[in-house]
Amino acid sequence: MRRAVAAGFIGLVAGDKQNALVKELFYWYKQAELPVYNPDFPDHEVTIAESTLCYDSVSKFIQKEDVPFGSP
Repeated sequence: MRRAVAAGFIGLVAGDKQNALVKELFYWYKQAELPVYNPDFPDHEVTIAESTLCYDSVSKFIQKEDVPFGSP
């Protein structure tokens, strides 16, 4: 969801560079090691989404953390 909001704001200010910037944002997200920093949970596993879909990203993270899907 946040990527879609970011893409929307890019569209408001970037003009003809919108497509290139959104592509770059999504490419970064697919390759980024996340979470970057979380002071409340410093020992969390880091994952790489390899997808722009939130479901894929979250699924990889909870699988690596050994957390059941849908748990609080």
